[in-house]
Amino acid sequence: SRTDGSPALSMYALLVGAVLNTILDPIYIFVFHWGVSGAAVATITSQIISAVVLVVYFLKKGKNMRLRRKTFRLDREICVRALPLGISSGITQVASTILQVVMNNSLVYYGNQTTVGGDVALSAMGIVNKISMILISICIGSQPILGFNKGANQPKRVRKTYLLAISAATVVSILGWLACQIFPGQILSLFGTQDIEFTQFAIKCLKIYMLGIFTAGFQVVSTSYFQSTGQPLKASVLSMLRQL
Repeated sequence: SRTDGSPALSMYALLVGAVLNTILDPIYIFVFHWGVSGAAVATITSQIISAVVLVVYFLKKGKNMRLRRKTFRLDREICVRALPLGISSGITQVASTILQVVMNNSLVYYGNQTTVGGDVALSAMGIVNKISMILISICIGSQPILGFNKGANQPKRVRKTYLLAISAATVVSILGWLACQIFPGQILSLFGTQDIEFTQFAIKCLKIYMLGIFTAGFQVVSTSYFQSTGQPLKASVLSMLRQL
């Protein structure tokens, strides 16, 4: 939807999924007592709703692109051009999945051996992940603009967009980092109030996990730049360095 000229919709769809996941995590884990399964169901539910929002857009309201039966036919030339660029995003998702699997299992295993509890640790980290996702998502809005100007053979615009995006993303990530280190309790309270044990653990998670987030703006925008300008190998390496 960003490429189709609707960046606001892309942002809203992402935020709907992130916020809904954050709300459902503690409900499924603590209220329904579903544990790890509840966290998984919350994630799947939020992702499905985000996907439905975007599918409806491309079926009904797409400005330049609409989903039609003929658009599902594979074009060899397009596939050859798109595959190397798609691999970069694919590697990012695989790396993110590996990170999530390792982290979730570690949270449950070590959490159950302490007074915190695995379910509490998993729910707290789920909220922290969503806060991180919101900050990082702000940094990727330049990708369609970079790609458009690269395709239009406008190197000056590409350079100007990249530098502007780097500056804005760095400011946002630094402000986000400061907020997470100085006001962790206030940020977490936006997602609901839990018991004191949960809150203390979540604050600790937020401060540690977001310790290096001030570098994310430069890194994420640079990854988008390499991907948008047809340099998938560099984008993949840079993405893996952050994820793994």
